[in-house]
Amino acid sequence: MKIIIFITVLALPAAALAEAPRFSLPIACALGQDCAIQNYVDTDPGPQWKDYRCGAMSYDGHDGTDFRIADLEMMRAGVPVLAAADGMVLRVRDGMADGVYRQGSNTIPDNAACGNGVIIDHGGGWTTQYCHLRKNSLAVRPDEPVKRGSLLGLVGQSGRAQVPHVHFEVAVNGKSVDPFTADGNREATIPACGTTHAGLWRDDVARALPYRAPLVLNTGFAAGSIAMEDIETRARTIARLLPDTPALVFYGRAIGTSEGDTQRITITAPDGSVFASHTTDPEPRPRAQAMAFTGRKRPASGWQDGVYTARYRIIRDRAVIAERTESITLGE
Repeated sequence: MKIIIFITVLALPAAALAEAPRFSLPIACALGQDCAIQNYVDTDPGPQWKDYRCGAMSYDGHDGTDFRIADLEMMRAGVPVLAAADGMVLRVRDGMADGVYRQGSNTIPDNAACGNGVIIDHGGGWTTQYCHLRKNSLAVRPDEPVKRGSLLGLVGQSGRAQVPHVHFEVAVNGKSVDPFTADGNREATIPACGTTHAGLWRDDVARALPYRAPLVLNTGFAAGSIAMEDIETRARTIARLLPDTPALVFYGRAIGTSEGDTQRITITAPDGSVFASHTTDPEPRPRAQAMAFTGRKRPASGWQDGVYTARYRIIRDRAVIAERTESITLGE
């Protein structure tokens, strides 16, 4: 969805534009481990969409970069949203509930799509916007100066947000731009859609933001079947295998899968035998997120002593392009 900025940004003449700021990460998390970029700016000017690397990690009209955290439990624990550069707070909004849009509500107006958020003026016509913050988490006020890395609030799911994330949007002279292209031009792509470039990010941040699609976001063990909501809440996740555990299931969730990708899960028993294995059908189209799980009931002879190891893989053209491995041990 296109995020509607909740403040009128005054347009400045081109001569007044200062050199673009170089931005730091707007979120405090471990990229590639417990958070990831879910969507990039849509660089396609027409009704279709593509990200700056000509991939499908966006949607039509998307104006920002979405930094998604692993699940709702991580949101409840608190993940800081940080100022990406020095500046002055222009506007804030707080008090909107989290999770309303995910629950199917279509009553959120366009001018509140951002949910709880902050806009920062960086001078020279440059602004950044931070959307979907957690209710009552904002730590700044209008007209307050902030430094790079200052706490703005916490990642939430307010406004039109299907998953907990922060929507980070860069604008110059009132026009949104793509921080991953050389100069922010939304319709400019990296040469051949294949090389890396710092764009508007600081060099150290650019190195920490390699383009990853797909990426494994969640894996875990459970004692029964798993749905997408169970992954979000961790309600069915187990950390230990007990003698009376009725079944052993392993699940995985990935973001940014493409047409033709398959998900494969294998659980290996302590004696090296395959306890359970499953491969999904090829994806019929690109998907924002995909999940799979497999497992078996407790054998009649009981669980083997030792370590069960599970591996979740994304397969493309017969090659593993993303994976994660976890283990669980039988114990009292």
